[in-house]
Amino acid sequence: MSFRFRNALRGSEVLLALLFIAAATALSVGFGSAQRQAAESRETTRVDALATRIHNDMVSRSFALAQVGRYFQSTAPVSYDEWARFVEPILDHFPELTGIAYVAVGEGPALERAVTLGQTQDPNFSIFELTAEGSRAVTRQAGPRAPVVYVSTDDRNTEALGLDLYREPARAELLKQISALRRFTLSEPLVLVDTAAPVAVLFGVPIVDGASISRFIVGAVQIDTLVTQILTGTGLNDSAIRIIDAERPDQTLYNGLAAADPANGVERHRTIQIGGRTWDISFNIAPVRIPLWVFLLWLVPSLLALTMLVISTQRRVQLAQTQAEVTRTVADSERLNQDLIKERAKLTESLDHINRKNRELESFAYVASHDLKAPLRGIRNVSAWLLEDLALLDLPASITEYNLRLTTLTQKMGDLLDGLLGFNRARLDDQQEPVDLNAMVAEIAADVDQSHGPFGLTCTELPTLQTRESALRRVLTELITNAVVHNSNAAPALQLTATPDADGLVFRLCDNGTAIPVQARDRVFEIFQTLHATGDRVAGLGLAVVRKLVSYHGGHIHIVDNTTTDGTCFEFSWPCTLAADSSEA
Repeated sequence: MSFRFRNALRGSEVLLALLFIAAATALSVGFGSAQRQAAESRETTRVDALATRIHNDMVSRSFALAQVGRYFQSTAPVSYDEWARFVEPILDHFPELTGIAYVAVGEGPALERAVTLGQTQDPNFSIFELTAEGSRAVTRQAGPRAPVVYVSTDDRNTEALGLDLYREPARAELLKQISALRRFTLSEPLVLVDTAAPVAVLFGVPIVDGASISRFIVGAVQIDTLVTQILTGTGLNDSAIRIIDAERPDQTLYNGLAAADPANGVERHRTIQIGGRTWDISFNIAPVRIPLWVFLLWLVPSLLALTMLVISTQRRVQLAQTQAEVTRTVADSERLNQDLIKERAKLTESLDHINRKNRELESFAYVASHDLKAPLRGIRNVSAWLLEDLALLDLPASITEYNLRLTTLTQKMGDLLDGLLGFNRARLDDQQEPVDLNAMVAEIAADVDQSHGPFGLTCTELPTLQTRESALRRVLTELITNAVVHNSNAAPALQLTATPDADGLVFRLCDNGTAIPVQARDRVFEIFQTLHATGDRVAGLGLAVVRKLVSYHGGHIHIVDNTTTDGTCFEFSWPCTLAADSSEA
């Protein structure tokens, strides 16, 4: 391929390639310059976004503090439990907040009330001020005081409980500004009391009672933690930042310029206004580096022809391979199709065989149930005649008892045959039609009450649905009858609910009888299987018919725990379509 390529070279093509290389070189230089300008513009945008972020984050902290003030504005006095319950989540959400304090203002009775409140957090609470040496001293000057009544539960913060902020110049100035502005106010930079934290700022909001200010909410923000958190994910982590208070340039709020090389960086400055203070933010951003590939664009023309040739060759090879693969796939598909036709024929033959067997079983069950009834009726008649004849003779009572037992057993055998025939005939033959469940359940309850005795039934408002009416009626009749007949409670009570789901309805019928053990919950659905011995009574067909009908209809049934009583709950799904008015309800 390389040999042909060399022989195919032409002077015009070489000249054209040189023109492409020259144009690409010019494009590379121009694109690199544009990249540099765009990068510097992005850095400027990120700087502006960072300054805005610092401002907005401080505003969000002030808003949280203002919310505390608004919450407690109409609450007097504020209990410590209320304070802790409201403030602790704010401190958890803003880790740079080193603490929030509740400050009372006043003298005389108001001051005594403040002391009483403070003692709910610390029984040893007392009002104090700090001496020049930093020790605690009891405030003895007359006039209003501003003690810290509550603080957030932190070992460092609790040292400030009882501190008279009117005796601290910086904090007194902050309270004075808050009183004058009557809104959120920020303090000058300071170091917090009894902490090793870097420089921080206090900010506070007043709680106004009418025309006067009687309380303050004061918080402290550790600027170093705040800025570190803000820088994460901004792309300016390698940038040096310094923040100073314009009125206190000698006190730096945040200094990240120590490790920066001003000669290799780009200086940018921003100013933000917050809480009555002006902050100057200096950024030293690393110089923009343009990727090397920008200056290598001249390689594109020389690589383009070879790349296109390789791609074209690969595509031809791939096309040939794909055609061969398609041919093989078509052949395989034809073989699979023939195999599928054979398997389908076998499946059809198997289905026909199964259908024939089912018809034979149905015919057998029908014939058995009908033909066996004739001799049973004959045995029952002979037994009755014997009773009539033996009544005239003085025979032992056991003879009469055995004869009555024979009559009972023949009756049970007849009932078993009827049940077997009913189980065999349980199917979904009818078409779907609108069904009013409320009316259906009322009719079923009336029939069961008349046949098996009184019981209580409560149910929620049931919807109207489109389904097979006779199948659903049979399922509900068997379940309600089973819950009444096998109920060990003297006053049977049933509860029926129908909850819509994605496919239709989920029915739940609960009773107040004896709960069915977990190990027997599958067995009760088998034909002629019951939880307890039935004696001469026929049992074990109703639940088998229920499971058969529910399964044929596409649902499933199982037994769940009754959470309200000790009884049993049958739950089954019934795919159906709800009427429009029912679904909207």
